[in-house]
Amino acid sequence: MAMLGKVTAVGVLFSPSKVCHTTTTTTTTTTTALSPFSSSSSSSSSSVSHVRFKTTNATAKQQPNSSSSSYIPIEKLVRQRCKSGNLKLDEALDLFKRLLQKRSFTSVIPFNQLLTAIAKLNSPQSHSNHHKTVFSLFKTMISAGIQPDICTFSILINCYCKLRRVDHGFVVLGYIFKHGLKPDAVTLTNLLKGLFMEGKTTKALNLFHAILENGNLFDHVTFGVVIDGLCKTTNADTAIKLMRDLEKRNLKPNVQVYSMIIDCLCKENRFKDALHLFQEMKSQGVVANVVTYTSLIDGLCKIGHHQGANYVFEDMLDKGVSPNVTTYNILIDALSKDKRTNEAFKILELMHQTSEKPNVITYNSLLYGLCISGELEKATQLFTDIIAQGISPTVRTYNILVVALCKEGMTKKANELLKLMIQTNMPPDNFTYNALIDGYCLKGQMDEALRVLNSMVGRGLKPDVVTFNSFIDGFCKAKRVDEAMLLFQDMNDIGLTPNVVTWSILIDGLCKAGRVEVAQQLFDNMQNCGQIPNIMTYASLIDGLCRKLTKAKELFCSLATKDLQLNTRIYNTMINGFCNEGMLSDAEGLFAEMKEKGFPPDSRTYNIMVQGFLKKNETHKAVEFLEVMDERGFSGDATTASVVADFLSLDE
Repeated sequence: MAMLGKVTAVGVLFSPSKVCHTTTTTTTTTTTALSPFSSSSSSSSSSVSHVRFKTTNATAKQQPNSSSSSYIPIEKLVRQRCKSGNLKLDEALDLFKRLLQKRSFTSVIPFNQLLTAIAKLNSPQSHSNHHKTVFSLFKTMISAGIQPDICTFSILINCYCKLRRVDHGFVVLGYIFKHGLKPDAVTLTNLLKGLFMEGKTTKALNLFHAILENGNLFDHVTFGVVIDGLCKTTNADTAIKLMRDLEKRNLKPNVQVYSMIIDCLCKENRFKDALHLFQEMKSQGVVANVVTYTSLIDGLCKIGHHQGANYVFEDMLDKGVSPNVTTYNILIDALSKDKRTNEAFKILELMHQTSEKPNVITYNSLLYGLCISGELEKATQLFTDIIAQGISPTVRTYNILVVALCKEGMTKKANELLKLMIQTNMPPDNFTYNALIDGYCLKGQMDEALRVLNSMVGRGLKPDVVTFNSFIDGFCKAKRVDEAMLLFQDMNDIGLTPNVVTWSILIDGLCKAGRVEVAQQLFDNMQNCGQIPNIMTYASLIDGLCRKLTKAKELFCSLATKDLQLNTRIYNTMINGFCNEGMLSDAEGLFAEMKEKGFPPDSRTYNIMVQGFLKKNETHKAVEFLEVMDERGFSGDATTASVVADFLSLDE
């Protein structure tokens, strides 16, 4: 391989003669800097954590006082323990030591088996240390005269790639070529995987094409790694092109390859292409599995096509493919977000009938669905049931309920949940505190909101833009606009950048306080700071400017030139301005325009129009609007009722 042969190997610890003849036995070894080929005498390579060989309980149980394990050849014992799936690090190190103590080395295979097992040990906090232990043990093997094979080097390359040091993996590859060894499919697949993990997609593809051009062996695993790497960068078209190229080489895609590309297409919102590939897959005799079906269901749910998702789910069951917990969770989550909680609970019942058990993600979706559907009592009962079933709530579980309780003004119960989180060692996050602060601010209980803020800071959390927005909104609603302005200044002083919500809240507060000129200045400052006003910003300012109707009308008319989606609220604001000034023909014109542009008048629109016509004594027009209101199921608000009563008292 011309391209791969350009890799330069660093200085190595051993030469071929050392590999064949050194017989040193070692009981301790040092984890050096990452390269296993670096000199052991180099000061730079003594970044040092010592690996101690000691007998674990598991090994001790097998060989107490020359136990039965002493009758099992060490090679066989190593193979059995590595296959068991419950091998621990201490036991693996002890077995490694016993292999070294054997006088005659017949094979490197048991050493490879131990290195592989150690590299696969599952302990996230020390996972990288396990990989470094592999490097250290490799050096001990070399010192003891054990000759590595291509499998040994593949293990090293895999460890480097897992540590996101694919550059060191290529150093090992250079050594392989330098000493006349030939990389196999596993070696090259590990390097490809490492390049994709580091986001080096182009280099990975170049390597893969070099493998093809040089006639090197590769298998479906290699194929899958490349397709998976492309799909994870949402590069479905490149993945499909590669699949077609490999089909010409008589390497047919399997269910894993099809599933990865289908999933990628769904994530790119290309559902028709995904279905087309699904049909092709079936026509090629490739049987879809749970991953294939789950990807399609997820794609359909994300575009709101619940009927299609249900059809795929039923097809899945008909074909005898058992849904997994992910499949059920996707369906339950989609139905819950669509406020179809009854259907979501039916899926839960179906889940209970299978071996797939609901997890906390399942229940979080159901809780959220109940909360947004206004079924808070059922949500709190479900929360109690979750705990009774022995399922530990997550921070998200609590946050869903805290938000729902605060929106209903039930801040006391939300605060009790916060205390429960702290008592059960479930640290609340910014979202939790922000939800509770917002709840108190909405009720105008600013002192309580400040108490929660102090608790938040006391637990080492920093207020963010959302925190400040809640306080600024609370002070504005409490008509304490000056305090809101001071908070706005505090944000800038501590380096927090106000967002469009911050500016809009403050502009609205100033307008409602009659300080329209200040609001206009803030509106200009907002744009000078690079923040683009949204429709709510304009609505607030137009509402304030309606006392200067000409300026309000100019601003409203300017919206047509901006990339903003108008809404019913902003039309209501402008119509109300016209009605207050007695400009009823302008109000009627805007009323007709909003209907033409697809913004249906709501109850507030009709109430504004009725009040405007009654104030001008245009009874027949007011009655027309009242009749339409009645037909559409809208009710008159308190102001309309008062105006109608006043009108009737004057003219029976």
